[in-house]
Amino acid sequence: MLKRLYVDNYRSLVNFELHFSPLTLLTGSNGSGKSSILNIFFALRALLCWLSMDCFSSASQGKRFCLMSQKTMFQFLKFNPG
Repeated sequence: MLKRLYVDNYRSLVNFELHFSPLTLLTGSNGSGKSSILNIFFALRALLCWLSMDCFSSASQGKRFCLMSQKTMFQFLKFNPG
């Protein structure tokens, strides 16, 4: 489980640290960095997926194939307080 996120100088996030619990909610006014945090998660997910690819070459076809792991990296849950 991801326990902490530290970001420095990304959009409105300067020297920003976020500690996670089993349920973490992002709230705040416009321009406070909520979308920036989500963009960081999507970038991390893309990087982790790329790193988890199992690549191999086919000598008979002269091609390189990559298979992606089926691990869940992040799970975004919809929350409706009402």
